[in-house]
Amino acid sequence: NQLIKEINRIPALERRLDAHEKANRKHFNLMTKYISKVEALSKTTDAALLITKAERIHGIHGPGFEEGGPVQKKQTPSIVDWIDIEFGGNRPDNVLQDFTFDQDGRIYTTHDPSSGSPNDDAAVISKLTPYGELCPHDDWCLEGAGSHDGIVTPPNGWKGFGHGQGLSYEEIPGSAVDKLWATCYNCPEGYGDRGTAYRFSREWMGYEDRQEYQLFDSNDYEKLMVSLSPSQNYLVASAKHIPHNHYHIKIFEHQAGNLTEILDEPFAIEAPTSFQGIAIDDNKIYCSFGNNNPNDDKHLYIYDFNGNQLDHIIHTIGKDWAIGIHNFYEPEGLAFKGNQLYIGIVAGDNPTGPEGRLKRLYPVMFESSTNGTQKNN
Repeated sequence: NQLIKEINRIPALERRLDAHEKANRKHFNLMTKYISKVEALSKTTDAALLITKAERIHGIHGPGFEEGGPVQKKQTPSIVDWIDIEFGGNRPDNVLQDFTFDQDGRIYTTHDPSSGSPNDDAAVISKLTPYGELCPHDDWCLEGAGSHDGIVTPPNGWKGFGHGQGLSYEEIPGSAVDKLWATCYNCPEGYGDRGTAYRFSREWMGYEDRQEYQLFDSNDYEKLMVSLSPSQNYLVASAKHIPHNHYHIKIFEHQAGNLTEILDEPFAIEAPTSFQGIAIDDNKIYCSFGNNNPNDDKHLYIYDFNGNQLDHIIHTIGKDWAIGIHNFYEPEGLAFKGNQLYIGIVAGDNPTGPEGRLKRLYPVMFESSTNGTQKNN
């Protein structure tokens, strides 16, 4: 049904592309490629394979399909493609710091320089198509994107987001504008509190009219990150406990911006290296760790809601791509697209070369584990 809906959109899109072709050849080529994929599907595949490849093209996940319509089935992660992320920031050395998906697969990212004093930090939030491109015009990536090239913040960023880690998308029912969550991660003096999370409209400059949530005491904590579950029933928050140099995790029930903490006390986790991203579903928490040294391990830890460690995965996701032409390999960000978990990978030259940093989002494909530690590619 989803595929038929997408195919039916092609004539209208073709008419629109005719008007944009001369002005924007790039997006014309993108849609031509898209149409070719759909045509190839209809000619060369049977019904079952058609559904599988529709997932690869459109990012469809969740229900299985049977004769008579969709039927809910237990899902394993689908084999999906990685996504290249276009540059969306104020400096060529900007690094992807975090990302999130909306309900239609569009991507929001935060970018910030990978080095420099906190006073230089001015994180940029960008809107991207499901293909990882900066939004070309309004009806592809929501209102306002066309006139601002997909940038939610000012083009030079906003210091209140500090280093830019901690970003999540909240769908609002009805006609109300959807929300973004972001954190005051290492924000400079005068731009907020280190234990504060923001909830604001995903529109251009929407953060100027924001709600603030004091999740941790800024006298004892720093490096706050938050993430909503795909169901939006839960929000997880992590922050570094300065006196003991480890991280504490809080879990909240969430409903329309209202948070209720579900644990009497936050639970502590040890960080083997840099804490790069956090995600949550309805019963587990996922924590990503790693630095930019291609010779060092990258880690994914999984916990239940009581803080019990369920798994520890040492992975090499994206490593072949990152070090094939560069010497910089770092995980950045962690987020669900539906029920599929993605991890951000940043590559480049160290020190930064003329092309800046390259960014990709990879699906995390879980394998069975028998001893609590596993390799995952």
